[in-house]
Amino acid sequence: MKVFFTRCVSHLAHDSGGEIGIVLLDHYSDGELRVHIQDEVQGKEVWLIGATPPPAENLLEVCLILDALCAAGAKVNLLITYFGYARQDTIKKGEPFSVAVLSRFFDQFPLKSFWVLHMHNPKFQEAVRFESIINYVFFDQLAKQVDVIVAPDKGAIQLATTIAKRNKKETLFMDKQRPEIDEVVLDFGGDVNGKKLLIVDDMITTARTITQAAQLLKDAGADMISGAATHGIFSGDAFDLLEKSSLEKLYVTNSIAQHYQHSRIETISLIPFINKLVAI
Repeated sequence: MKVFFTRCVSHLAHDSGGEIGIVLLDHYSDGELRVHIQDEVQGKEVWLIGATPPPAENLLEVCLILDALCAAGAKVNLLITYFGYARQDTIKKGEPFSVAVLSRFFDQFPLKSFWVLHMHNPKFQEAVRFESIINYVFFDQLAKQVDVIVAPDKGAIQLATTIAKRNKKETLFMDKQRPEIDEVVLDFGGDVNGKKLLIVDDMITTARTITQAAQLLKDAGADMISGAATHGIFSGDAFDLLEKSSLEKLYVTNSIAQHYQHSRIETISLIPFINKLVAI
């Protein structure tokens, strides 16, 4: 089966188990993206692996390749390894419900299947016709090494609970408040003295939540604290915060390309997960 990759996830193509589809990508003189599928896909089932982080051309690239594949008669399965532009996730006056806006881009295509890896908010399935999927094997291999699975906020409770049940571990739920837009205040109840902890979440962006959580747990007597998140975004001063933090290690996947080298961060490849999914 042919598997096509957009440029921002081209790092995943190197060890792919499928036959790599060829897409010609260049630009017109005014900078507009030009797409041309090089393979014969009429009547064939194919996969497109892509992501939609900024800049917005990543989203356009996914849509243009989808249109080209569908117009050529392919039966297209789509996997979005990171669904960007999903941060404005509630309907507020004067603000876009951005995930619903993006969903309208994908609704126009007759997809055979549409998968999103670890969407920021599970409720998004009410607005977008996708199947949410989480690479639990990534979390399981880390959970086996600890005593307690920690959710740093309410949004991670379901994830932490599922991982804990799969690995027969304790759970700890933290409460997060934001007095100001750039301020995070955390609290928790429970005994962590002498225990090994794994803080889990869908993404690490500024790293403020996970580093504050780690410090709070360390102050409460935790023996070892590590973190795991599917998506490593690392914006602002995230790397500096992680370097100074109480985290022994932070594990992320390469759902988007990771070009840094950091003593506290280890990247786990999604290739085995993708190869298994593509074989469905």
